[in-house]
Amino acid sequence: MSVPITDQELAQAVDQLPPVVSVIRRLLAVMRDPNSEVQDIARLMRADTALAAQTLRLANSPHYGLHERVGTVEEAIQHVGLNEIVRLVTALGARQVVSRDLPVYRITASLHWQHALAVAAAGEQVAERYALNSEVVYLAGLLHTVGMVALNGIALVRRLPARPDEVPLREWERDHFGAENPEVAERVMRLWNFPADLAGAVAARYLPPTRQAMGRPGAALFLASAIAEKIPAGLPVEQGIFQLSAEQLVDIGLGGSGLSDLELSSLQLFSRVRAMLNLG
Repeated sequence: MSVPITDQELAQAVDQLPPVVSVIRRLLAVMRDPNSEVQDIARLMRADTALAAQTLRLANSPHYGLHERVGTVEEAIQHVGLNEIVRLVTALGARQVVSRDLPVYRITASLHWQHALAVAAAGEQVAERYALNSEVVYLAGLLHTVGMVALNGIALVRRLPARPDEVPLREWERDHFGAENPEVAERVMRLWNFPADLAGAVAARYLPPTRQAMGRPGAALFLASAIAEKIPAGLPVEQGIFQLSAEQLVDIGLGGSGLSDLELSSLQLFSRVRAMLNLG
C-alpha cells in the first residue's frame, strides 16, 4: 500500500547528507555570474578545506605534469584551467553525497559513484552537442540519484525490505512511496535551493527525448543515462528505462553514427575524469 512521503520524512533524510552541496550550489551561482572572477571561485573553494586540499592534490598530480608545485587554489585554476577545476571540484563534492551504498536498491557505493560520474560525463558531451548549459547537465548527472538516496533512507526508517528483483523499479517506488525517484530528486534539489533548471532536469530524466525536448536539460540527462549503460556504467535497477528506437534517434538528430560518436567522446571523458580522481 502506498504511503506518500511527508515533507518531514524527506527533510530528515536530506539532513543526513553531507553539507558540501552548499559549496557546489554557490560555485554554480558564481560560474553563472558574468561579473565573477577567478578570485571569487577560489574563495568559495577555500571555504571547504577538504575540497581545497583535494583540488591542490589533483593539480599537483603527475596527470598534469607541472614543473613547479602549485601552492594555492588560484594557481591551480591558472595552471589546470577553470573549466577543468570546476568539473573536478563538483565531482569531488558530489562524491560525498552519492558514493554510498543503497541497500534497498541493491546498489553498492562503488557502482553508485561510477554511474553518477558516467552520466555526468555523458551529459556534458550531450549538452555540448545540443548547445545546452553543460555545467547544469554535468552537475545534474552527478546528483541525479539523490532521489534514490533519499528514498533509501526513508525506506530504512520505515523498515521496508529491499526491492524484489521481479518488481519493476518504477512500480515498486510508486507502490511504496507514491512517487518515483526523479520526482523525489527534484524535491531534494529544491530543498537544497538549487536553480529550477537543475531541479527540472533530474525530474524529467525518465522522459524519452523528442526533437523539441532536446532543448531542455532533462532530455539530455535521459540520453546521458542511455549512453552510460553502453560504457557500461548503468544501474541494473534501471535496466530497460532508457531505450531509444532507431526512429527516435533519427528524430533527435542522432541517426547514422551520431550516437556512436557521443558514446565514444563520453567514454573518453569518463575515463579521463576517473583517472584524475584516482578511481583507476
